[in-house]
Amino acid sequence: MRVLLMVCFCLGVMSASAARAGAPGPVAPAAPTITWRVEDRFRLLAGADLDPLMDRLATSSLEEAYPQIITTLTGANWDKAKTALKANFQPARAVGDPFGGYRPAYLKPAFLTLTMRVENVTGQCDWLQDGATARDDQGRSLTDVDCAAAQRLRINAAGKGLFRSAITARVRASGQVITPETPTTAIRDELIVGLGDSFASGEGNPDRPSSTVAPEPPPSLDAPLTRHAQTVEWYEKLEAAHVAANDAEWFDRPCHRSLLSYQVLAALAYSAHRPHQAVTLVALACSGASVFDGVVSPQIGLPGADEKSRDLAQLAQLQNLLCGRALTDTGTMVTVKATGWRARRNRLADDASVEIARCNDPVRPVDKVLLSVGGNDIGFAGIISWAVVPERGYHFFGDFAMTYANDKAGVVCPYEPDPPVARCREENAASKHIKEMPAVYTQLREALGGLGMGETPVYQTTYPNPLYAGPPDAFLGGQLRCPMYRKYHHYVQKDGKPDRPDRDYLFYRDGDWIVVTPGLDAAMTAVPNKLPVVNLFNKHGLQDRFQMWLLADREAPEVQSYVIGPLNAAVARNRRPGRWEIVDGFESKVIPHGWCAVDGVTVGKDLPALAEMQQRQLTYPVGADGVFQPYDRRQRWFRTLNDSMLTERRAGVGKADAGDMIEGGMHPTAELHAVMADAVLAKIDETSPPAH
Repeated sequence: MRVLLMVCFCLGVMSASAARAGAPGPVAPAAPTITWRVEDRFRLLAGADLDPLMDRLATSSLEEAYPQIITTLTGANWDKAKTALKANFQPARAVGDPFGGYRPAYLKPAFLTLTMRVENVTGQCDWLQDGATARDDQGRSLTDVDCAAAQRLRINAAGKGLFRSAITARVRASGQVITPETPTTAIRDELIVGLGDSFASGEGNPDRPSSTVAPEPPPSLDAPLTRHAQTVEWYEKLEAAHVAANDAEWFDRPCHRSLLSYQVLAALAYSAHRPHQAVTLVALACSGASVFDGVVSPQIGLPGADEKSRDLAQLAQLQNLLCGRALTDTGTMVTVKATGWRARRNRLADDASVEIARCNDPVRPVDKVLLSVGGNDIGFAGIISWAVVPERGYHFFGDFAMTYANDKAGVVCPYEPDPPVARCREENAASKHIKEMPAVYTQLREALGGLGMGETPVYQTTYPNPLYAGPPDAFLGGQLRCPMYRKYHHYVQKDGKPDRPDRDYLFYRDGDWIVVTPGLDAAMTAVPNKLPVVNLFNKHGLQDRFQMWLLADREAPEVQSYVIGPLNAAVARNRRPGRWEIVDGFESKVIPHGWCAVDGVTVGKDLPALAEMQQRQLTYPVGADGVFQPYDRRQRWFRTLNDSMLTERRAGVGKADAGDMIEGGMHPTAELHAVMADAVLAKIDETSPPAH
């Protein structure tokens, strides 16, 4: 019995000891420290009240935060952004400005402002900066202040994009000196430069879109298809009553540069992820630019200026900014050999010399380059025109109209057809231009190297295909078709048959006559209304079949096979690990969101009926006030010509100038720019050292 009691006692002692060992002990108090962040660290928009958006982007992707991006940067808040921009960018910059519109002082900030607070300490504190009593950004002495209160201190520039200062706080009661968790002795202001073309500038997405009210409500999908609607070609009928006071406004009008471009959004999110540094973005991309017509050599004919306008090369603008003065040809010149189709179009013979003045004493180095270029070098816009603009009409007058349309659209064929056709001349085939791209990109790399950026990381994006319609093998064509832009027509039933104006094209389905009439198709099939022969053509059935500007079944796959695939392959060959990275992580996301993607219609093997597709596609979304909402989320991630005419409109522009407002067609929407920017950030994080 005594032995048993002893065993129980021992077991009890052991259990108690084990319980005490497993019980949580007192929690050690958190160590005192100083936390801080750089205020207005996305310097391009300093003062634009971006903190809520920056806080969201610190934990969310740009795609997830897209609605907040639109709310913060466009609409009523565009005025805040525009006011902030004025400190760093000339709001009405002149074409040919040596600095591309930026104020030279923008690259040389005198100080950064930090918001700092002492954590895990109560009582009063004295703040010290570089061994002396610290003062806040208003000049007030920071002695005997609440330790927990946030303080704003300035750190002066040390040159070359660095800011140095030793900051501490001393607790009055104990004399304890507290230091920052992250040192403040080497704060960076990172310089990111954006170069390239319309996919980089944000074409199609004005910072303040023109406010255009639909002249008549779009036909409702729920309304009977035989419902009467007024006939109107809306782009002709838009009058002052339909156009608000504002024209489309841009961060930079001559280049159609937008704050919603992927380069601006990527830099914005990059700074949101790095609270202990600043970011200075110099976005120089320009719609219409190519390597030898905008990036390395001057660009002629900017989209937001006169067709004879001439802007300095983007690299020349950058060199002037880095030196803080307009450089001349009396200094160090970097020579680049011109090559490629676009160089020849720019009146540069092969191997002609292009010279760029180099800044030998830059105020700071370039830390990263974001780049999108190559599409215009092979005639990307002209290739899309080839796919959607018919070569011929349906009669003599239609042939004449199509010849004119092909010329105005700058058609570029994806390959050299056999036998040759009129619009596909040998010198106008993308397959030939693409073969020259390795040499073109080589010259671009040599230009960057000669200008002192040979080791600067470059992040070049590939080109998304706007002609995808679903899975990778589903392109536009067949049943899945969409028009160039929308115009309204009416039709009524008389004795069970349609009564229609001559320029309506109808087809019959499920007992209903359905009207689907893209306005540009009139050039293909109609002759001038004043000619009496128009009725003769109609009577003889030359307009009896349903006619649209459509992609033939083979055309979209050919654009992928002969153009976009090879172009992106040429881009991919530029990769130099750690120095020149290729950003293509967004391509798979684009596949369900092509030019004709439609909200509420699943595109797959079973394509929607043409009638349903057309009715949904042609009805563009408007708000309760009847105004087109270009930045609402939608399935389609590419601008139609309809979108562009509604968002880039200028008051008082009539039908004759309508072509000046369709630059945004086939370009990424702001939502796709957010997706592309996410891919850029992912590539930077993958290939660069982690942030502090």
